[in-house]
Amino acid sequence: MIRLNLIPQSIKHNIKLKRINKFFYKINFVLIIFTFIITSSMLSAKFIIQDKFKKITEENNIKTLGLDKENLSKTQKINNDINVISEIQNNFIFWSKIVEDLSNKIPENVIISYIKIDKDSQTIKIRGHATFRSDLLIFKQNLDDSLIYNDIEFPIKNILQKENVDFDISIKINLSDINKI
Repeated sequence: MIRLNLIPQSIKHNIKLKRINKFFYKINFVLIIFTFIITSSMLSAKFIIQDKFKKITEENNIKTLGLDKENLSKTQKINNDINVISEIQNNFIFWSKIVEDLSNKIPENVIISYIKIDKDSQTIKIRGHATFRSDLLIFKQNLDDSLIYNDIEFPIKNILQKENVDFDISIKINLSDINKI
């Protein structure tokens, strides 16, 4: 078989260029489709990742809020405990100082048989026995000289007897001056 090619060279060249152009158009078309597929898959991956990130962030926030609520309740409990302890400390009175001060003011021949200290009424009630009236009067004078004892109720019956005197005394306490003892 004999092939005859009677087409002029310039047309042959144009035909060859058209074939190359078609080939590049097909390649460009395939590349555009490929790029479109990759872009759309990347966009969908981006949205999926953003959605996952949002869910994880919400879960962490919920867990953090749960921990914060737990920590908050623990903190509130600790603060309440501290407030209770602080209130106890602020209301604490050194009763031992009062008892020690009273014992230092009691003369040798005076015996105390009953002491009642009432914080609410800020009073001390004392009952006892004195061998001599003079010892009881020394005890009363010692109480009068003190800074923390006020309004000493010393009934007249306490001094009617000269010897073997049973007595009752009621004293107001100035609790703010206890630290001065």
